[in-house]
Amino acid sequence: MANSKAADDADQARESDVNKRALKNQPSSDGANASPPQKIVAKDSEPGSETVPNPPQDANPSATNTARTNESQQRRQSLASRQATSTYVIKTLKELNSQTDSDCFAQLVGKDKLRTKQGKPYYKVTFRDKTHSAQALIWNDSALFEECDSSWTLGDFFKIRATIHSSKYGPKLEIRKARLTCPGDEENGFAPDKCRPTSLDSAENIFSEIVAIANKRLGKGPLLQTVLNILKDNRLKLLELGASKAHHRSYSGGLLEHTLSVLKISIMIADHFTATFPILKGSLSTPLIVAGAILHDVGQIGELEPFGGGFRKTTRGKLVGHAVIGAEILRRYADASNLDPQTACKLEHLILTHSRFAEWGSPTPPASLEAMVLHYADYADSTFASALTIIAEDNNSDDFTLRKGPFDVAILKP
Repeated sequence: MANSKAADDADQARESDVNKRALKNQPSSDGANASPPQKIVAKDSEPGSETVPNPPQDANPSATNTARTNESQQRRQSLASRQATSTYVIKTLKELNSQTDSDCFAQLVGKDKLRTKQGKPYYKVTFRDKTHSAQALIWNDSALFEECDSSWTLGDFFKIRATIHSSKYGPKLEIRKARLTCPGDEENGFAPDKCRPTSLDSAENIFSEIVAIANKRLGKGPLLQTVLNILKDNRLKLLELGASKAHHRSYSGGLLEHTLSVLKISIMIADHFTATFPILKGSLSTPLIVAGAILHDVGQIGELEPFGGGFRKTTRGKLVGHAVIGAEILRRYADASNLDPQTACKLEHLILTHSRFAEWGSPTPPASLEAMVLHYADYADSTFASALTIIAEDNNSDDFTLRKGPFDVAILKP
């Protein structure tokens, strides 16, 4: 209960301080010339927590003081009652609506300082919890601007009071209040893991499954050794990274989750076409496709780095890109494992071309059947995962999402 009270005190601190200051600073005046009492509303107060200044001074100081004491006690009791009853249900970002203010816990994962056409500064911030993310605009005349500017730090966890609405750019928050989480919030449901998206399975389990498929599909030679050495030596980075900065699976374990999905889709496509076209039996290299699927995004360990609860691109990632970085990693390990140069060259081609387009990071398009299989497996998984994110974060009541999907059209919700 002590911790819960501490959290409540943090929510009520500003309101109480402002009200106390308002009461203390009331001017006294002659009763005949007194102006009608004016409501003083605390800037960050709960709805209904306004205070009324003291009445004009009475000719009898003793009676006036007694009346003021009684009124002050009544006012404090009223304020305490309002604070005790003005509770807000703790919700997730998904459960927020556009009509009613609600409280939720979320992690700050984006904070960009921008300027309006008139040159006035404002912030575009992004909050997320386990399943959703949403942006908010903090204008320079907002009560939150100064705090956002000086003390909101990426990666910190907040309790925010807000409404939410859908837009063509994604969910938008209207934030009324925001503070850092504090001791006692755990009793109201806060936990850091509830504010972080996670992979469907543990990253360790996904890693183990990828290794098991490699052992089953890649034989016992230098190709297997090359793949396993890369996985083993870069295991910790692979476990912590997301599949992308924001496009899809931007959470720890997301890179391995994407890799496993692409691996399974690639095997399915390869098996299908090998069974459908007899001419491909013995010529379409499933081991090469499997190795390419496992390593196609390994260059992300040089392109992305953890930052502020999410990920950002490194300088090398921006200038070189993960496809080229991945090809460089492959060359080092292929030489150390004595992988056949022709096989190494074909595998390097798969890594370099899996995105197909230069604007997506590939310096050249797929030019082998194996590379085509890998590209379409990667494209299918990343596109579908991106669409699911857009659907999950859409709060409007229409059958289609407001935000356009990967093909630049609204998505029909299932």
